Amino acid sequence: MKKLINVALDEASDNSEYYGNALNIPFAVSVEQCHCPPNYRGLSCEECAPGYYRIQSGPHGGYCVPCECNGHSTDCDVNTGVCLVRIMIIKIYLT
Repeated sequence: MKKLINVALDEASDNSEYYGNALNIPFAVSVEQCHCPPNYRGLSCEECAPGYYRIQSGPHGGYCVPCECNGHSTDCDVNTGVCLVRIMIIKIYLT
């Protein structure tokens, strides 16, 4: 049995510009659900999980790193890292 190791796929298309569908086999229409590290989510772990934002350094569009909100919030904008603070205002009307 042969094993396939150390493989990377940067880009895919539904039809090869070189060979077309030469073997006349059906194309894959879905992918398996990945088991993501804590800082990623999505079918292929392509999104930052809540509490993380994307920095533009590193492979595949950047790394997802923890929000830096100093305990004031657990959420931040996934692209900028700007902390999102929810404020609840309760109004009490006395009659």
